[in-house]
Amino acid sequence: MTQRKYTLPRHTNLAKQGPRTGAMLIDFAIFLAFTLALVFALFKPIFKKQCDHYASIIDKESLNSGLYIKNEKNETTRISGNSDYTVFMDSLEYFYLHYFTGNDIKEGLEPSKEKKDYDVAWFNEHILEIGLNDDEYNCFEYAKTGGVEDKSKIGVMIETASLVYVNKLIQGKYVDAIMDDLNKTTIMAEAGAKYMTFSSFSYIFSAFFSGIIVYIVVPWIMKNGQTFGKKIYNLGLATSDGYKFKNRRLIMRYVPFAVVDLSLILLIPINIYLVLSIVSTILLVSFALAMSSPKKMSLHDFVAQTLVVNLKESIIFDGPAQEEIYIAKEDGKIIDEIVDTSYEGEEPELKYEK
Repeated sequence: MTQRKYTLPRHTNLAKQGPRTGAMLIDFAIFLAFTLALVFALFKPIFKKQCDHYASIIDKESLNSGLYIKNEKNETTRISGNSDYTVFMDSLEYFYLHYFTGNDIKEGLEPSKEKKDYDVAWFNEHILEIGLNDDEYNCFEYAKTGGVEDKSKIGVMIETASLVYVNKLIQGKYVDAIMDDLNKTTIMAEAGAKYMTFSSFSYIFSAFFSGIIVYIVVPWIMKNGQTFGKKIYNLGLATSDGYKFKNRRLIMRYVPFAVVDLSLILLIPINIYLVLSIVSTILLVSFALAMSSPKKMSLHDFVAQTLVVNLKESIIFDGPAQEEIYIAKEDGKIIDEIVDTSYEGEEPELKYEK
């Protein structure tokens, strides 16, 4: 057998980036549709009990914290942005000085299990920011007892303070308090993490099985590893050498996605932003490889050693032997066409001068 001259077989043509991207978008849309169908039809009901349990804990603790109220629809919601600053003040005072510390809790409510070292002095400094701003932006001052500043009491609003600045300051502190509640309160942090975990399971497992359907089952049934998107654009798969591949390579192509998808089960409870960073990085790396690698191989193509080819312009052989036979016949036919220059009819008479 002669030494191969081409990196790929003579009749193997790689898919162009445009059709390949179009096929990818179609497959991704189908993947999302399958995922959402599985979420609401199967996995959300499976994890509903756990989600409802932790949602009820979050709802209860939200009310206990004093940062939330029940609206007219009996829904737990934040205080209206149109409320007077005194409403936010009362909420902040209760949250930091009572709920967070476990002191003088309202009847029928429970404090955070993790006590905090907050007191009136801290509240005056960090919430009311007494003395921290320029005179023009000071909104509060120390309360007075007998005409003398009493730092043991919560500060009061300065008579000349602008209500615009007061509302902006206190409502900003209210938003900060909600973040403190979600991140620092043991009950809320744990319940929130558990709720996010079980809620995410519905999407993680749905995406996993949806991917199996779209990227393994469908190409397994159709010829040349075609997904619905590849079928529309007349694209298919071949080995990295340009020959027909076995269907087991479809499983290998799916491995990177499966690893990332199932890893989310461990990573989401830790940090959702870490998850998004990892997924985004992997997608960018895969796209960069498809654009820059000589054979236009994405990350999953490198794992499975496959190529995306244009089936309309390609002939995918079983192996080098079959290709050599085809090329020999093809080259022989070309030679025959070149040699076949016979003249039909009488040959011309040749005359020579003596």
